[in-house]
Amino acid sequence: MSDIILFDELLKDSPLAIIELFELHLDLAIHGSNDIFRFFNGVVIQTQTGEIIYQGNTYMAMPIEADGFEYKVGQSGFPRPTIRVGNLFSVVSAILVGVNATTYGNDLTGAKVVRRRTLTRFLDDVNFDNDTNPYVPTDGTLTHEEMPQEIYFVNRKVVETRDVVEFELAASLDLENVRGPKRQCLANICQWQYKGGPDGTEEGCPWRPGTTHDARYYDESDNLIGGSAATNFSYSSGDEVLSSGQSLTPGQFLTSSNGWYRAQFGTNGDFFVYGKNNDPSNITDINWQTATSGRGGTSIKMGTNGDLFIKDAAGDVVWQTGTAYVGTLSEVDFKGYLPDNGIPGRHASFYHEIFGNADNYAAGSQTRDRTFTLADGRTLELRFTASSVLLPADSPARDLGVNRRWENPTDTFTAPVTIVSSSGNFRQYEFISVEIETQTSNPWAHRTDGLGAIHYKVGASYQVTTSTTYGGSLALANNGNLIIYAAGSTIVWQSYSGRTPEPLVATGTVNPLDDVCGKRVSSCKVRFGQYAELPFGSFPSIGTTLS
Repeated sequence: MSDIILFDELLKDSPLAIIELFELHLDLAIHGSNDIFRFFNGVVIQTQTGEIIYQGNTYMAMPIEADGFEYKVGQSGFPRPTIRVGNLFSVVSAILVGVNATTYGNDLTGAKVVRRRTLTRFLDDVNFDNDTNPYVPTDGTLTHEEMPQEIYFVNRKVVETRDVVEFELAASLDLENVRGPKRQCLANICQWQYKGGPDGTEEGCPWRPGTTHDARYYDESDNLIGGSAATNFSYSSGDEVLSSGQSLTPGQFLTSSNGWYRAQFGTNGDFFVYGKNNDPSNITDINWQTATSGRGGTSIKMGTNGDLFIKDAAGDVVWQTGTAYVGTLSEVDFKGYLPDNGIPGRHASFYHEIFGNADNYAAGSQTRDRTFTLADGRTLELRFTASSVLLPADSPARDLGVNRRWENPTDTFTAPVTIVSSSGNFRQYEFISVEIETQTSNPWAHRTDGLGAIHYKVGASYQVTTSTTYGGSLALANNGNLIIYAAGSTIVWQSYSGRTPEPLVATGTVNPLDDVCGKRVSSCKVRFGQYAELPFGSFPSIGTTLS
């Protein structure tokens, strides 16, 4: 079977097949253009010239081989992947000639390489027969989901021939002859004179309390001098909660139960949190806000599906928390074994690790519970069911020294499960994978008959079909933190905008000589605003306290 036909069959028969795409982004300053070149290793018969279409972009069919992206155990530095591209019709050499005309000998150094990986089921319709992706869900909505993009930069050209061009890639912080930061950060050292020096004429820090700015003075620990508790906002029971299905329109707000904070939807379409130390008609100190000002937002809503979102007048979403259908894991659907390479032995290897040696059990159903920890720390305890089945006398598997094999009672070579327990939140329809390192005593994983590969790890892929207790509420905590709770009181999102001390306002007489800058990022934030841009062309030290 040719590679072209094999790739075509992969598109048709495997919705979970991983499709690897590459993008090469040029830099106008050093390469003479902002062109983006897109490639992939394969050929799609349905398209005119074999290209693949993803998110409306065309990826040229090119022989590509890339490796070295993985972090290895004990590795101290960043990976240095290599990418080898077939130089068909001297396409890559032509690109090199063009960039070298702008910067002599550049050879694409500094060009950005983006590695994108998605699944067959998320490809555009045009890649399939009749211009229809057969794996689109029954609701007819095609989504373009993908794995996290991996971004590297060309560090050097390794080799160029008429057949192939090879490049070494590096992470942005790992490029040769590049230092960071450009300006040195030292603990509790700021290069600017606070308040422009004694006479206010020095370059740098423009903070001028009592003149350009309001008369607020702080000590070295960023505490307000001469401050007293501000007057609480008015509060009634339930004012801190935006329940499922409720909305806020411009000028409406939530109020924390202690009266210290408000979360308000602004007239400019942003949602923000501020303390009682602000005049609501002149808010200067914002704890947290969405970057949606001026984008036409008309309301913010706590959706019944658990998502908090801002929409404009046309009904388009301009901001959201992405917490739709996130809740407690309830049901999953088996999608396939791992590794996803079709090599025989994965089912038997996986079940051997779950249940043990089938030769030690007579016919009959067995159940086993197994707990898995995902890469992000979430856990799930799965219940497997299987029966020990006697192999036919002429089965080639008997050459492995086994007489029986585990099979699922309802669907022989699948691994359906029920959920016993889980921790963390799971999104409905997300894919999760569980893996087990095989023991050397596992005859199916460490075959001796030459009929299959050795599986050092085996696993299974599942899709979440049901998550429950989503569709909760948004609450403004007493410290100014915004929290979305699922219906089961599980936190699924938060703004991390909480502050410990009670908001204060300046009262009484203060000696301006007591005003001292702590020379930390927090020192700038407390003066100019938590999320305001620093109004001068530099940055202070990170300080001894990170904030």
